Amino acid sequence: MIPNESGNWTIIFNKKNDGWGAYAYKEKDDALRVDLAPKFANDTQEILEYNVTDASIDFAWDKARISIPVE
Repeated sequence: MIPNESGNWTIIFNKKNDGWGAYAYKEKDDALRVDLAPKFANDTQEILEYNVTDASIDFAWDKARISIPVE
């Protein structure tokens, strides 16, 4: 993810799954990029959480929440 102080965040799905962090990241290996507006909750999610459902992929960390619709 590429967060922004204001506006949408860029969510990146990369074809490579053997890297750690962004040290060997190459944009040419991106399979999909999605720009979405984050939502911010009053509660804090201390551990990064991923939740996959039939309708979305949801991320929660600190106060930020991102939901990617899946069709």
